[in-house]
Amino acid sequence: MDDLKIAHDMEFDEVGLLTSMSDYHIFLKLGKTREQAMNDYLKVVTKALEWGIVPRCHFEDVTRADIYGFCLPFARKLMELSHEAPCPSRSASATPWATACPSPARRFPAPCSASSAPSPTKRRPRRMARMARHNDFHKVLVNGVTAWLYGCGGVNGTLMGFGERTGNAPLEALVIDYISLTGNDEAADPTVITEIAQYFEKELDYRIPDNYPFAGKDFNA
Repeated sequence: MDDLKIAHDMEFDEVGLLTSMSDYHIFLKLGKTREQAMNDYLKVVTKALEWGIVPRCHFEDVTRADIYGFCLPFARKLMELSHEAPCPSRSASATPWATACPSPARRFPAPCSASSAPSPTKRRPRRMARMARHNDFHKVLVNGVTAWLYGCGGVNGTLMGFGERTGNAPLEALVIDYISLTGNDEAADPTVITEIAQYFEKELDYRIPDNYPFAGKDFNA
């Protein structure tokens, strides 16, 4: 809550909130029960909405979480709060495979247990306003595009995929996929990719590999 107060004092419009999902994080790192963790998360989200800050809730470690017992109930509460508030809350989900489902519980040392549960992106995007994904398993782009296909309103991207840990969906790749899905090259202008590449090379002194998709000078040669 103290960090949120700093964001409020700095007049941020939107903040990212780490809302860890797995029992590993909830029991072993936070030392809480699921109910306590959810209540704590919702208190911060509620305060952010009261202050007119859009809370972006990061479903950390969702692929090892209890999808139906914790993640979806929490997402539903976020959507309820979002509908009541003047600004939306945003959340994220996981993998694109239609057959993904929770596997039998994997036991941790007492008192906690957790399911190793890949959560299919396509089952829930209509409940999610926006999707933000890391590239932990090299599925970041296909996750985002699958979310679009199944009703998600937006996908986060970063320039050249730069981001925390292993990175987020490359913005330039999202631009191309958006155009290929919609045929709309006005809403997503592909010429911006060249501008991004030039910025990285001239302003950041970063050399883009020649074969880097979309931005490398010889990527399709």
